[in-house]
Amino acid sequence: MTAIDPLGRMENRHAYSSANAFKFDQWHSMFMPRQHDITKLTFEQLKDVYTLAWKWIRAVHQQSPKHRFPTLLWDSLPHGGASQVHPHIHATVHSENYYG
Repeated sequence: MTAIDPLGRMENRHAYSSANAFKFDQWHSMFMPRQHDITKLTFEQLKDVYTLAWKWIRAVHQQSPKHRFPTLLWDSLPHGGASQVHPHIHATVHSENYYG
């Protein structure tokens, strides 16, 4: 089981959400496909990950209307602290501007 975001666990057929242990913004969550092998991801599975992230972004904005600048970051290869290679999206919603 993974950590749960303040908005609760979100799931659909091919994806689920998880809180990030090392958040870099007030609103920061992660979305993963149930299929962890990136070489076997289908279009429908990938679409479900992005659909779920968009649902979370809308929920953040509904709870805090000043947060209106979403950013999605795709991750799939090993990084410092990662326990396994697995595809996932980091989603953030900032109140002042987009990152970059």
